[in-house]
Amino acid sequence: FRGVVVTDSMEARASIATGAIATVSERAVRAGVDLLLLTGRGSYAPVYERLLELARRSPPFRARVRESAARVLALKAGGARASR
Repeated sequence: FRGVVVTDSMEARASIATGAIATVSERAVRAGVDLLLLTGRGSYAPVYERLLELARRSPPFRARVRESAARVLALKAGGARASR
C-alpha cells in the first residue's frame, strides 16, 4: 500500500480507553498513520506538543513524520493535477 493512512476520530471511546489522547496519537503515528483525525475540543494542543517534542528529540520518529509528510504532499499534488 502506497497511499495515505488516515485515522478515524482519535477521541473514539476505543482509542482513549487505552490512554491519553497524546499517547494514543503517538502510537498511531508510530504504527504508520499519516493523518490523525482529532475531533475533540482542545485535543489539538496536547497532541501537537507531544508529537513536536518527539520529533525534536528522536531522529527515528522525525524520519517517520517526514515519510508521512511526503505521502500527504504527494496526495495533495496528485489531487491538484486531477482537479484541473
